[in-house]
Amino acid sequence: MPFFLSLLRRHHPCQLYKLLPLRTITTVKDTIYSLSSGKGKCGVAVIRVSGPSTKDIMMKMGAFTCPPKPRTATLRTILDNKSKERLDSGLILWFPSPQSFTGEDCLELHVHGGVAVVSAVLTSLGKFPSTRQAEPGEFTKRSFLNGKLDITEVRLMTPQTGVSMCLFLLHLSLMFRVMPPSNLLQSSLFAFL
Repeated sequence: MPFFLSLLRRHHPCQLYKLLPLRTITTVKDTIYSLSSGKGKCGVAVIRVSGPSTKDIMMKMGAFTCPPKPRTATLRTILDNKSKERLDSGLILWFPSPQSFTGEDCLELHVHGGVAVVSAVLTSLGKFPSTRQAEPGEFTKRSFLNGKLDITEVRLMTPQTGVSMCLFLLHLSLMFRVMPPSNLLQSSLFAFL
């Protein structure tokens, strides 16, 4: 009898996630950024950054000589990476790893919510090497892969897609049992979210 069928005989599919050997998987090379407060006009826009280049981005865009105190809002002039042109004045919050949502160095830029300001800040972030816009759910994916969220919390944070929780957990359990963690596994892991 195949291994996964023997698991199904002994465990309900919704309980299989408890058998998973969850461990930190960190092979991330890109720094990602995204508007996390939603698109459209608003008073304050929050732009989130996560990854290995986050500290460098913060130091350059905030014109810091030394890192600010972690988890404390600091009012700064936010500058363009290349031209050093003033983009806006806003709050910068620094979350060094591992005490952040994703488990990586994280940064939040709280800027004025006008379309031009948000666009300018996002464009400037894209000029840094090894940075790119985050894919939908990528911050949550990194949180899961770095052990900051368990699979139940991930499911609660993602919109329902028609795939039942039991099928998702069964698929995830089988993938971890049959295949070793790899880039293929990491990329296919969130296909059902």
